[in-house]
Amino acid sequence: MDPIFPRELEREIFEIAAIGNRQHIPHLLLVCRRVHQWIDPYLYRVVDTSDAMLVAAVKAKTDAFLKHTVRHLVVDFHHAEEDLVKALLFGCPDVQTLHFAPDMHIDLLPALDALQLKTLSMWVDNPVSWASGSSMLERPMFLSITHLELDYDGCSPTEIPLTWDDWSHLASLPALTHLAFSEILARYLLLPTLGRCGRLQTIVAIFVDMEQARAFVEDFPVITDPRMVAIAVTDLFHDWVRQARGEDDYWGRAEAFIARKRRGDIDATRYLLED
Repeated sequence: MDPIFPRELEREIFEIAAIGNRQHIPHLLLVCRRVHQWIDPYLYRVVDTSDAMLVAAVKAKTDAFLKHTVRHLVVDFHHAEEDLVKALLFGCPDVQTLHFAPDMHIDLLPALDALQLKTLSMWVDNPVSWASGSSMLERPMFLSITHLELDYDGCSPTEIPLTWDDWSHLASLPALTHLAFSEILARYLLLPTLGRCGRLQTIVAIFVDMEQARAFVEDFPVITDPRMVAIAVTDLFHDWVRQARGEDDYWGRAEAFIARKRRGDIDATRYLLED
């Protein structure tokens, strides 16, 4: 197909189309060879290891192709091939978004330390040992992170001796602006985080359903800090994928909710997002 527009403009048009609607990419690939070369990398910007077809396509690509193509990685270790995850993390230095479930393998930490991550979601295996002592939070991987989600679903709140002292390094993370806790961590860390992390713009407590979120709000003290949001995310893994693709996710909903509080559209003491 002969170009109608200047080559640079033509490429920009096709790239905007690919970014704007990922579903169009397979059709765009069929236009002609040069468009295929421009657009093919956009299929692999987000790698979701639970997507078997995508994983097969990734494995068929060369390391050289993937190196500067993969930007966002969503890993479900229930289904992911560990060797593939290692290859992507060690071989793709431009990864900016990383979501892990359920647990991160310790041998991946050197790869994460070498990345300039912006968004990280991860499970905490033991809230006390994870953050205290030689703190995980002091690793280089946290220096560039702006959005951090920490999840824990082990012992009940009465069974773990968790204190802010173990987690105080959260207040020192230089780039952090958005922080989210799952329910148990929120019960321990929410109030001290609000008091000691003045640079944070958005602080979220995540719940598996609205019933759990309402119960938390009823039991918890009144919070007047407008940065606080309690939100139900029924399918967290799906929300991660949407976030990686730049689609609507809980961070965006929380930011919009906070903006409404700051404008005075809703009571500043309200922090349960129900709509």
